Amino acid sequence: MSSNDEYSDDEVAYYDEDDEMMDDEDDGSASDMELDQLHDPSRPPTKIYEVEYQSLSQSEVEKLISSDIEYISSVFGVDPDEASLMLRWINWNREKLTEKFMDNASVVSIAAGIALPEKAPERAASPSGRSQPPISSSSRATIGPFRNSRRVTPEQPKSGKTRILERLTPPVEDSKPVICAVARMWLQKCRDDSETANWIKSNTKECSKCQSTIEKNGGCNHMTCKKCKYEFCWVCMGPWSEHGTSWYNCNRYDEKASVDARDAQSKSRASLERYLHYYNRWANHEQSKKLSVELYAKTEKKMEEMQVTSELSWIEVQFMKKAVDEVIKCRTTLMWTYGMAYYLERGNEKELFEDNQRDLERAVEELSELIESPFDPEVIKALRQKVTDKTVYVQKRNEIVLEDTAKGFTDGRWTWNMPVEGFD
Repeated sequence: MSSNDEYSDDEVAYYDEDDEMMDDEDDGSASDMELDQLHDPSRPPTKIYEVEYQSLSQSEVEKLISSDIEYISSVFGVDPDEASLMLRWINWNREKLTEKFMDNASVVSIAAGIALPEKAPERAASPSGRSQPPISSSSRATIGPFRNSRRVTPEQPKSGKTRILERLTPPVEDSKPVICAVARMWLQKCRDDSETANWIKSNTKECSKCQSTIEKNGGCNHMTCKKCKYEFCWVCMGPWSEHGTSWYNCNRYDEKASVDARDAQSKSRASLERYLHYYNRWANHEQSKKLSVELYAKTEKKMEEMQVTSELSWIEVQFMKKAVDEVIKCRTTLMWTYGMAYYLERGNEKELFEDNQRDLERAVEELSELIESPFDPEVIKALRQKVTDKTVYVQKRNEIVLEDTAKGFTDGRWTWNMPVEGFD
């Protein structure tokens, strides 16, 4: 869609209201309000692809801690202090503690610092050379788990923190709209198919007998595998014994052995080309994302120039930053759509998925071009309108991709060309 596309009255009204908000506020409150809503822990998810979460106050965390201690104390038949020590040792994983305690209670007690090993530790020598007695059981209970308790979040709320997340997950890169199982497969695929491996596959052929990789370094088509000594023709990949006296002109191209060998070779090349199709586009958007710092710097400089050469205020030129924010967010979406498309089975669903992908990508590139194009102070208002309209459109296209993909997962619409974890 070009920059001259028409938009609905709802879209125009949306940005009319946004302009009024920017004019009325002194500090970019429109963007701040959106940010506050995004991070408001009490706000329920409004999109199908958003992750549900719950944050807890300090008093709520303390209640959960007391509940866990009471549960472990009653189930294991130990006093609350010992239950607390075991929970700290296991990083407050009640289910895991129950499993380990049922397997071997004495091992858990020793590891948590509640009991001493059956074999008393040897007396240690002090710096002065005198023999020192081993640490007592009570000292172990106090000192042992303390080192681990510093890594546990629930039992030591930080001063000044009023809320805490109920569950901590390892920090991972945002991979919307792709689920983690597909993202892991794609990243592993990218690691395995390095540039060196890609070059080897593109510039070599495999021995038809032992599948060793062979690079042609001369003009003769008569090849001999160094590994298995199999002789074959570089042109048709068939056995050299079938070529007779045709040393340099292959006339056995249609023989069955030659056809089978070439078919296997063609499938290998086709598989590589298919992978590179998706990888190159994935890498292109990833590289563009990495240049976001430079893009922000250029955009900020352009925003300052706009203020100097026009009557627009700092608030009024924020449309440029909003556009950059949207472009970077959408490039993340586009990155992972290519990773997902690689594993999608051919069919109507994949075609619709790639149609949405194409529309978003085209809109993102058009918006990027507007952001980086030189501006004329005399037509700054027209540029502002174009960038604003295109930002709205890009945002809507991104929402369509995210929501439709997430709905496809919940409805079970996606089919895969290879096994994916979590799918039959």
